[in-house]
Amino acid sequence: MRALLRLVPVLSLSLSLACNVSDGDGSGDGNGDGDGAGNPDGGGSEACLAPESMGALGALAEGNATRANQSGSQGTRKVWSISALLAEGTPADYVRIELWDNYGAFSGTTVTPGTYEISGPETVVETCGVCVYLLADTNESGQATQAFLAQSGTLVVSDPMLPNFAGSLSALTFKQVDMETDELMPDGCNSALESATYTGPVTCTDGGGGGGGGGGGGGDGGGDGGGDGTGDGTGCGDGTGGGA
Repeated sequence: MRALLRLVPVLSLSLSLACNVSDGDGSGDGNGDGDGAGNPDGGGSEACLAPESMGALGALAEGNATRANQSGSQGTRKVWSISALLAEGTPADYVRIELWDNYGAFSGTTVTPGTYEISGPETVVETCGVCVYLLADTNESGQATQAFLAQSGTLVVSDPMLPNFAGSLSALTFKQVDMETDELMPDGCNSALESATYTGPVTCTDGGGGGGGGGGGGGDGGGDGGGDGTGDGTGCGDGTGGGA
């Protein structure tokens, strides 16, 4: 069973999610005129923390993107992810995209660039291969208070996916997810995003990187092998060496 938001590098390439729902502090005086943190019997209700509707946001701030191995896959299946800030401030809201080999739209195959409609298996945490999350009220320590999963809309993934994971989002609708059970909440909150574009340099943690090659020798044996043999520092293996 996959867990909700398996790899969430929102802050410093790491994010732990916590459902920080207030249970009320019981500070009401019994007649309903308490301080707003609780009701007369000490109970509380969860507010909807994400905007009901977000318009055309344009280009989002550069995000953190990764390519990693899926847990238990022995390196045979990858997951690509990017987290991008939706709005400034603390706590902040993020959009989180995860693309999973052998799930949902990529069932039986690997992640590729393209245009993907959010429907069917993409609307369930357990089965989505194209997973688009909204993380609401993410604080400075990287804890999101509420999570939402896209239920409709379009995700575009630009080609190539290296060195930058980039693309666009349009006509997205979101439904709140129970962060304990990974299930959609029928009576939970909703949100929507008209459009946005995203981009971020990819850091690869799947061991697939490698440095660039050295330069080749000239026809008279005088080539200097001038390639520096270094990659691009991301571990993705797309560095190249130049020869003389």
